Amino acid sequence: RDYPGEYFERSKEMHMQVLIGGAWCNKLVIIRRSAMEKMTLARYFPISWQRTQPLWGYTNIGPTIVRPEGVKEASNVRANECPYANLHGMSLSAGGFSSDERCGAKKNPTKKYTMIMEMQWVRDPKANIENWYITDIEKIAQEAFYLNPHGPASMKLQGEIFTNVGQNPKVGSSIKNTQHTQICEGSLNTYPVLKIP
Repeated sequence: RDYPGEYFERSKEMHMQVLIGGAWCNKLVIIRRSAMEKMTLARYFPISWQRTQPLWGYTNIGPTIVRPEGVKEASNVRANECPYANLHGMSLSAGGFSSDERCGAKKNPTKKYTMIMEMQWVRDPKANIENWYITDIEKIAQEAFYLNPHGPASMKLQGEIFTNVGQNPKVGSSIKNTQHTQICEGSLNTYPVLKIP
């Protein structure tokens, strides 16, 4: 509970010992991810992407690299439970946990999660970054690319919309510890002020 998305006591070895030893001795109850997903109202779909540029942050000792280029990232897109925009959703960073590849879902739609994903195995504890002081431009751009139609408005399918992706600053965000972006229906036409020359 004290280290969400990180190794227990910040030690990979201790994390594995506690997890496997606790389950082996029946002192630790593992609730499968698939069971928890049946009990939650929020459904999500994952977007996997690879960081092409380092993510920089600024601390009291100066600029520092928070996430290096080349690391695998993941975004879980879901509905916002407290919407304040049309078709409002949010995307939570999920790169810290192991997840199954979804590309084989068409071939085998009944395929279950692997045990690694069911146990929410920590893959990259450094992927768990805060939201208030780190604006992740690449996360915003990647999600906007995946969530928007590619082409002119005349080519949109029925019901297809343009999507606005952004990250709230500290003054407009109540969630500090979990990096997330806000998603809603929107385009340049939604904000006439942006078209003023």
